[in-house]
Amino acid sequence: MKMILPIILLFTVYFCIAQEAEPEKRIADFQNKWLKTAEESLQNNEIRNAYVAFSFVSIMDSLSEKGNIAISKADSLRPILRTKLIPKLIGTWKLKSTGSNWGMSEIDKDSKKDKILIISAETLSFYEVNIRTNKRHLIRSERLKFNNIQSDFPSFSEFIYSDNQIWSYSLNNDDTILHMTNTGELNRNNSRTLIVCGNSELIYERIK
Repeated sequence: MKMILPIILLFTVYFCIAQEAEPEKRIADFQNKWLKTAEESLQNNEIRNAYVAFSFVSIMDSLSEKGNIAISKADSLRPILRTKLIPKLIGTWKLKSTGSNWGMSEIDKDSKKDKILIISAETLSFYEVNIRTNKRHLIRSERLKFNNIQSDFPSFSEFIYSDNQIWSYSLNNDDTILHMTNTGELNRNNSRTLIVCGNSELIYERIK
């Protein structure tokens, strides 16, 4: 459901602007508001909030002067956020629950195997581990490849898998819970799809 709220917000904004007698002025006002928010966030060293705010400015009108400024600012902040993200992801994670943004289910505690994810600076390695013998079986390995094709919903933490599926990674405040959401697919023409409802989701807990 977390993807649905920003979608409703953006559609509401678009609809309200479309009803205005002077939509260009409304867009400019919206951009000014979010540019101010972005600059204030930068001053407070809230880089993630600044990135989101700049992204919203560009989404409203990417061809305007303010939109171009915002694109440049967001592009400069994205690598910084990613550089900070990778060390937080590195470690060993155990699958805790699966489902979608409609609801999650806990992994069966009586299962004889654990689903383990080991993240290094370059790869994602998915394993099944026999709980009794502790024998590990590699299911698949993925190269850490960031998605650089932006959608209408700003994200700096999406990865593209070898099957072209795009997954968003997010951490809780103390970096002990990893939330993975399937947000779309990479197309052959270097565009992407966007899943906004019924997204597959996985939740891992850090064990090392």
